[in-house]
Amino acid sequence: MLTQTETCEYVKTILYPEAGHDIGIPYLPIFATSSLGGRKRETAMASIEFWKAVIQFFHTHLQKES
Repeated sequence: MLTQTETCEYVKTILYPEAGHDIGIPYLPIFATSSLGGRKRETAMASIEFWKAVIQFFHTHLQKES
């Protein structure tokens, strides 16, 4: 567990302006509602970019060492 003064190299904050809280699996329907906030197009684009970042993280940190 990290203390307040420690940081984790794996934590990265990415902001997606005008995207709602429904960032998830790309290319699935977006159910942007007033309770989730954001705009459908921006949320859809954020989902695509987010998953690219997740896949890159997996390639970087979970590769099997030979």
